[in-house]
Amino acid sequence: MIEDFPEHLRPYTDKEIPAAMQRIAAHKYFPQVAEIIFPGITPEQAITKVLSVKTVCQFQMEWMYAFNQRVIQTTLESFTYHISPLIKPGTGYLYISNHRDIILDSSLLQMVLVFNNLPTSMITYGDNLLVNQLAEDIARSNKMFKVVRQGNKRELFKNSLLLSEFMRSCVRHGDSCWIAQRNGRTKDGLDKTSKALVKMMAMSGNRNDPVENYAALNIVPVSISYEYEPCDYLKTRELLLGAHGKIYKKEEGEDLNSMLTGIIQWKGKVHIHLGDPLTRDDLEPYCNEDFNSFTASLSELIDKRIYKGYKCFPSNYIAYDLLQGEVAGGGGTASDTVQIIAGSSAFSTASETPHGTAQDTSSGIAGSSVQGITCSSVHGIDSSSARGTAQDTARGFAHSITLGEHYSVQEKAAFLKRLKKITDPSLILSQKSIEGLPRIDFNKLTAEEYAKARQIFLNIYANPVCSARESPRFCAIQPIS
Repeated sequence: MIEDFPEHLRPYTDKEIPAAMQRIAAHKYFPQVAEIIFPGITPEQAITKVLSVKTVCQFQMEWMYAFNQRVIQTTLESFTYHISPLIKPGTGYLYISNHRDIILDSSLLQMVLVFNNLPTSMITYGDNLLVNQLAEDIARSNKMFKVVRQGNKRELFKNSLLLSEFMRSCVRHGDSCWIAQRNGRTKDGLDKTSKALVKMMAMSGNRNDPVENYAALNIVPVSISYEYEPCDYLKTRELLLGAHGKIYKKEEGEDLNSMLTGIIQWKGKVHIHLGDPLTRDDLEPYCNEDFNSFTASLSELIDKRIYKGYKCFPSNYIAYDLLQGEVAGGGGTASDTVQIIAGSSAFSTASETPHGTAQDTSSGIAGSSVQGITCSSVHGIDSSSARGTAQDTARGFAHSITLGEHYSVQEKAAFLKRLKKITDPSLILSQKSIEGLPRIDFNKLTAEEYAKARQIFLNIYANPVCSARESPRFCAIQPIS
């Protein structure tokens, strides 16, 4: 199936892996990459290890799995997930998720699939993120399909059709594919499915029967929730420039900086929710609408399913209360019918308490060697006691004046400390190893500019609560005069 698509776009096949490993081993940056994944490994050991890889599966399980383990153990307090029981082996699905981090959204999703004995998915990836040959070889060895975002209208149409055909072909042949709900990451906490993306998905099917067209894709809405938003300071900086009335233009190396920051930044708790696949019954209510109205309705349906799967954390509720002008704090218990992934000496199904060490945002991936991940199940918990689930709305949660019952005084103090750091320019800057990127010194902002920066930062965290509650979002950032 893969060979039916252009060689320069599609993922590598098993027979192409040995040559890709040769190029990876020869790249000047490979030793540094290997050191991140396997601390203490020598360049010679890394080269020997990567040259032993002969298949896509071997590369994923020996290298990408270890990379994800490293991220989980050094930058997460806990990693939880929910997966619909309707998702079955042997069936292809189109996973559509909100998009908060360039690398980790799709990468951590693969861990959920592996933990549930499901095959890893193909991954769609913008060509702007493949910054060099090493990045491209790693990506395409990891089942990534390159999405070309440059060109004239004819070229963009052709590339969109190819992408649509690739995703449909994956599902038809029993493989799954991941795509973000929009082009580019959400910067303000407002996750909205692009109508243009939904229309693109239909290009390879029968537009005269949109219900069958989309039902055949087995769409699974996926919600990804981070306690601490990856690149939150960088996103604040970008949106603040927009508040100055400037058109934001990325500088050279900025995507790489965002990728590295997202990987090494402390993210606290992370939750991934794989919802039920959309069925014909879900789509039939829109069958009498014209195509444009149908795709708009489907976009809204995907959004609602994503919002339903949100896991809101204390950071989200605190930001919401701060924007509401409230001062609240209280207790609460965090619970969910999920599986908790924690560090242990081996990968097994033994019960283990969640791991986690408090690290600052500026910390890197460093420390002990990778020790594995353990799945620990938490079952039978009453969802009415769960803190941070979208079901709160149905329990009268929408009538709360403040949301202080969802966080403690200590949690609020920790978040306020993080908020205060937007006055520290070192956290808005690039990593020290990457030079020449545009910078903002928040110590030099006017009172109005600082207020905007603070509002932008809080919007990132508060808007998921608004979406889960189906209440007005915090999104109006007026231009700075």
